[in-house]
Amino acid sequence: MERKWTMLSLGLVLAACSKNGEVQDFVKDQDALVAQIVAAGDADAAQKAFDAKKEDLKAKLAPLKTARGFQVSKESMAALTTSVTNGVTSVCGLQLKALGDAAQSAKYKALCDDYTAAMTN
Repeated sequence: MERKWTMLSLGLVLAACSKNGEVQDFVKDQDALVAQIVAAGDADAAQKAFDAKKEDLKAKLAPLKTARGFQVSKESMAALTTSVTNGVTSVCGLQLKALGDAAQSAKYKALCDDYTAAMTN
């Protein structure tokens, strides 16, 4: 009987340490923000959308970067990696949208650099 309680306690501890829910929340927020940035009318609006959520996003991402092993499933880590990769690709791809406008292109490049730094540092 004691072993049963020990295993149950261990299972509860491991579940409490799981970061899968945090990963799912981050991915949802991250994907919504990227959609908002991409849908913005110009580079200034895109930057404003990012700036409004940047610190919150960085705060949510920080503990997930160190999650390993039993803390997060392989599926959750794959979803996190895919979300960040797609986000960087989408945000940085906005520069192509403004190839004919040097000022907008420069602003999109600055947004790309800012966004990439937030996701990787």
